[in-house]
Amino acid sequence: MFKESGENAGTISAYSFLEDFTGDLQEKTYKFFSADMDQYVEVDLYQVREICIPEPWTWEDYQRHCINLRFTVALCGGSEPLKTFTDQELETVFGLGEGDRYILGQLFVKKNKSEFLQSLYAQMREYIRVLAEGGKPKYNRPLSEGQYNALSKFRVNTYEAKRISNRVYWSKI
Repeated sequence: MFKESGENAGTISAYSFLEDFTGDLQEKTYKFFSADMDQYVEVDLYQVREICIPEPWTWEDYQRHCINLRFTVALCGGSEPLKTFTDQELETVFGLGEGDRYILGQLFVKKNKSEFLQSLYAQMREYIRVLAEGGKPKYNRPLSEGQYNALSKFRVNTYEAKRISNRVYWSKI
């Protein structure tokens, strides 16, 4: 059982977990329609939701990362690419930009198609590993501008990342 605690009706909001719920499931509240429209709409105050907490995580870990996890799973094309990371590396992945998270997922899927894609995937993994261990990577970004541009030949379009992020942002999942 979760209590709606966000400000707007149409955006992803944080839910407060209620373990021993004794209230009315049909109770309603009023929220702004959206961030740029101050019209109130009626929404359910409580929701019953089924969630899947990733294997090594506790409930507290999930609460801390639930929104990042939603976006990252969507940008990476599923949870498979994320299962290969340690907890510290996963937190580092959450800190990457949406384009880099999208590229990471695409490289995970396509890495066996060429040695070039394998090398880019390995380079991104190394960048994430160094950051996760508290080190300072050689460069500010996981890939160079030339490497980002070359990815377009393999149908890895970072504009798709923005479209995916917008879809996740406006969903009520």
